[in-house]
Amino acid sequence: MRNRTRPSRLGRHGWLVVVLLALLTACAGSQSGPSASAVKFNWRQFQGAKLRVLLTNSPWQGAIMGYVPQFEELTGIQVDIEVYSRMTSGRRWTPI
Repeated sequence: MRNRTRPSRLGRHGWLVVVLLALLTACAGSQSGPSASAVKFNWRQFQGAKLRVLLTNSPWQGAIMGYVPQFEELTGIQVDIEVYSRMTSGRRWTPI
């Protein structure tokens, strides 16, 4: 009788995922960098600045628009957004 080896259920990519997760878990415990409380970031360093953003009418535009008020409140930066329809030709944009 021959001894048959059972094929691995994880497969080649499954083992790669297991090894990467093990490495990430091992690295996550290190405290080599500064802690989050020690890092000071000034969200208001550009307060009063103005951004002009041009977007096409798309799902991305819809997602971005939802975060604009929160961004303005957090940073003090005024955001002016212009939404355009998708380009009908290579040279012309038509405002919505």
